[in-house]
Amino acid sequence: MKGCFNITATLGLAFSLFLIFFPHSCFSRKISSSASVNNGSNIFNVLDYGAVADGKTDNSQAFLKAWSDACGASSLASNMPTLVVPAAGNREFLLNPLVFQGPCNSYRLHFQVGGRIVAPDETDEAAWRNNRQTWIAFFNVDGLSLNGGGSFDGRGQLWWDLCKNEDFNCTRPTALYFNNCNRLRLSKLRHLNSAKNHIGISASNIVRISRLAIAAPGDSPNTDGIDISGSSYVRVRDTVIGTGDDCIAINGFCSHVDVARVACGPGHGISVGSLGEDGAYQTVSDVRVADCVFNRTLSGARIKTWQGGSGYVKNVTFERLRMIDAGNPIIINQDYVNNRTGSPPSNIQISDVTYDGVSGTSSVPRAIYFHCEEGTSGNGCDGIVLKDVHIAAAAAGVETYAVCVNAHGTSTPSNFPSVSCLAP
Repeated sequence: MKGCFNITATLGLAFSLFLIFFPHSCFSRKISSSASVNNGSNIFNVLDYGAVADGKTDNSQAFLKAWSDACGASSLASNMPTLVVPAAGNREFLLNPLVFQGPCNSYRLHFQVGGRIVAPDETDEAAWRNNRQTWIAFFNVDGLSLNGGGSFDGRGQLWWDLCKNEDFNCTRPTALYFNNCNRLRLSKLRHLNSAKNHIGISASNIVRISRLAIAAPGDSPNTDGIDISGSSYVRVRDTVIGTGDDCIAINGFCSHVDVARVACGPGHGISVGSLGEDGAYQTVSDVRVADCVFNRTLSGARIKTWQGGSGYVKNVTFERLRMIDAGNPIIINQDYVNNRTGSPPSNIQISDVTYDGVSGTSSVPRAIYFHCEEGTSGNGCDGIVLKDVHIAAAAAGVETYAVCVNAHGTSTPSNFPSVSCLAP
């Protein structure tokens, strides 16, 4: 395992399990300053544009100047334009909120992060005056590859402390946000302590994410690992996520999302949704979550919709999942955040959801919970299939059980606990 990040100390047992189950997923070694220097004309090192790795100087203009040249360059033979953030020992590159704007001239563009990039403090009013929605954003950049073994540190503790005393949805920035970035590649990076969600993918197709380490404390509010919305053909592989909210959230208007070999915990599991907030129409289809480990998460394989929303969720498969003392290992909840008296039922139709090979232990007796709403269709959830499911209680002497409300499907007799509550 030599050469991997010391992620076991960061996120605990989930990382250890990840490395045991998926040893091929070691992260590449960090890029040294000398390795990032290249005499080719398509290398754009931020140091050459005046960047200073002292953790105090705002390097936004240096990075944007390097970006302008890299984005304006064309590929030369096999040498694509490459913006380089070199490793700088224990030093850090401070970046105020900024946007890397496309489209770019080259079909492919490489953003190589070998160093440590840090956000300004929440108390720096001048830095956040014009943008509290995102920290680092990429817009309209096709063919972008972002990797290099470095890290992004959102320094979220001050944000979390302040927002605990404010409204639940107090405005905080997403650390790394991509909008309309097709053929995107993210790999071999660390993402730490975002003020809100760590990575946001929106309106982007053909996305490949692999070998990331995402870490924030389990009690940090709304610090999702990866949020995906309005995107298709997204693949996530060999990634370790421990945060204070969903490890991965697959939101509205997503299709063909494939997640495999992810270690999740702490966090709220891997979720489809939430969908339908404030009466919105939203859809999700063709999702696969496979070969993942959930370690002491609040939920495991979850689908969640708001009351009053409409749309559909269909063709979702959860397979070969391992639960370790997980809360709500299998859950469909169609009254998500139900604190509004008299709210109309959810009209989001859920159909063709399969759970195959889900095993391990639950921290709560109710290991399987399907709370479906009839909505205008009157059908609840249709086509639920459970097979090769075995979820025991983590505590000795406790029996797990299943609860079904308006849920229709099939469950093999060997499943444990029994899911005889499913209607045909």
